[in-house]
Amino acid sequence: MRQSDGDHGVVPDVYRLSPAFIPRSRYHSADYLKLEREQLFTNTWLAACRMEEVENPGSFLEFDVTGRSILIVRDGDGELRVFHNTCRHRGTRLATGRGRTGKLICPFHGWRWNLDGSINYVLDPEQFTASCLDDLTLMKVPFGTWGGWIFINLGDDPEPLDEYLDPLPNFLELLELDKMRLRWSRTTRVRCNWKHSLDAFSEAYHVAQSHPQLVRKDHERTNPPTLRELENRYAVEAQPLGRHSRWQFRPRPGSYSRLTDDLDLLANRIEYVARAGFTFMEQDVELADSLRGKQVPENMTGRQYFLSLRADHMRRSGIEWHELSEAELSRSEGNYLCYPNMIIDVVTQGVALIHRAFPDGDDPESCLFETSVLQLQPEETREHPSTVEPEFYDDWRDFDWGPILNQDFNNMEQMAAGGRSSAFLGHNINTVQEMMLYYAHETADHYLFGAPLPERKVVG
Repeated sequence: MRQSDGDHGVVPDVYRLSPAFIPRSRYHSADYLKLEREQLFTNTWLAACRMEEVENPGSFLEFDVTGRSILIVRDGDGELRVFHNTCRHRGTRLATGRGRTGKLICPFHGWRWNLDGSINYVLDPEQFTASCLDDLTLMKVPFGTWGGWIFINLGDDPEPLDEYLDPLPNFLELLELDKMRLRWSRTTRVRCNWKHSLDAFSEAYHVAQSHPQLVRKDHERTNPPTLRELENRYAVEAQPLGRHSRWQFRPRPGSYSRLTDDLDLLANRIEYVARAGFTFMEQDVELADSLRGKQVPENMTGRQYFLSLRADHMRRSGIEWHELSEAELSRSEGNYLCYPNMIIDVVTQGVALIHRAFPDGDDPESCLFETSVLQLQPEETREHPSTVEPEFYDDWRDFDWGPILNQDFNNMEQMAAGGRSSAFLGHNINTVQEMMLYYAHETADHYLFGAPLPERKVVG
């Protein structure tokens, strides 16, 4: 068995990391999943929902994490409240799903709570002991906000959210995630470990093989790539950001540019990715289409020309737009893992593709995977609460997610299926492009086994 070169004596041998190697047990062991459910998801800050989902007084939303029900409420004064979703009488859930209410009413015996968590009504109070009635306030859950999300933490005394997130917000602040609004949100069940689903977006080493249309001028061609096409791609570099991480594209000499200088090809690419990958806005498609048949001005790349026109186009669409330099965009763009279970995919300013993954009960071979899109929207739209209705599909095949995500879902299940083989010992990690996976497992050792948090130099 491979052994760690570092001081990880607190980690059991069966789960111990080796340099650039992750044991299969971390994905397929029910005992390891039990540790994650009891130690990881209860002691890290989790993005529960978007602010606009509980915008109005009386709005509530139930957030379920590893079988623990949390209730997020906007009280009558507009204040956010987060409670354990359990009646102080017999433990019944007080509310399910989402909606609006004036009081939280237990569906079992009718006890009532005000939206600030104080008790409002007890049926036959004289028949209970004084100690029972002494304090019936709903139990609070620590929470915080960043980037338009409401984060919760089930730990007894969690570190402040801003310390936990550091330095992630420094890289994303210019993108104004807090001003973005949900465009849609869909959740599905996938037959793989919850980490498999995040791993599919934690590196781009797979892109040329799994998504060959993205390295071709003809984006409808999805047949397997040639060796030349495998080499003719953008390089990717993984970067640690404290307990979080990201990857970014890096130009490779001779590679096919994501934003080509041929404006017809650029328009084709933006239209395809907006439709199939959701990482461009409708306004981007309109702008790119208007450039067909035109030439890129001298001393400019196709990307620079497109970005020079983009700000005015967005403002004419009614969107409050702060123009970023190419250097600012390059620093901000990338695929981020907000540890432990949220991917923030930023291809360009104004839109973000978000993935969250959760264990599906106590089955290490199944997960619940959510994908949503955030976009900057016109001011008059942004001022209103979200009207997005989350969708759920029991099997990812029940919905057409578009060619790119369909390919990713297939990869997730194929990884899980192959990884069940006793011949597979674990993941051998590319030390440049796939290190986001390894960083996440190193961080997990802190929460699961008490290992020190890794000290990593922040790059970027």
